Amino acid sequence: MNYYAHSVGSSKADWQLLHDHLEAVAWLSARFASRFNGGSLGRAVGLLHDLGKYSAEFQRRLEGELIRVDHSTAGAQEALRLYGAAIGTLIGYVVAGHHTGLPDYGTAADDASLAARLRRSGLTDYGAYAQDEMHFPQKGELALPISFLPSQPHFSLQFFIRML
Repeated sequence: MNYYAHSVGSSKADWQLLHDHLEAVAWLSARFASRFNGGSLGRAVGLLHDLGKYSAEFQRRLEGELIRVDHSTAGAQEALRLYGAAIGTLIGYVVAGHHTGLPDYGTAADDASLAARLRRSGLTDYGAYAQDEMHFPQKGELALPISFLPSQPHFSLQFFIRML
């Protein structure tokens, strides 16, 4: 089955393949982030941002079915699985917020928070991405390339996330 990222018109011949979209965004994101030594993180963000579109439900949405599909939470959760709590959460902010803006971390009690989204169950099955030969950066390639301001370490981190 072909998975698509975007639909243009009624002919699927004009639709963008999801794999091609993710690779293109990953390339651009890595290129931009390499300016501040975050190229590998940028690539990971680009590959993960639309991972939830690898679901039958999202594909039906592209075909015109009027359903809502949360496609960005899937990538945020996958970042956590692939990269662990520290780097996975950092990537999760960017992926989860790529349409609506960066979420607050918050608590699991707030459905819109990153904490809740990282724990959300019942997402559509997006496991088909595994058959599409996605080449995610290895965990060891994803170091945080920033120096923390001694008096404001949290500012340094949030600024880096916004840049990414």
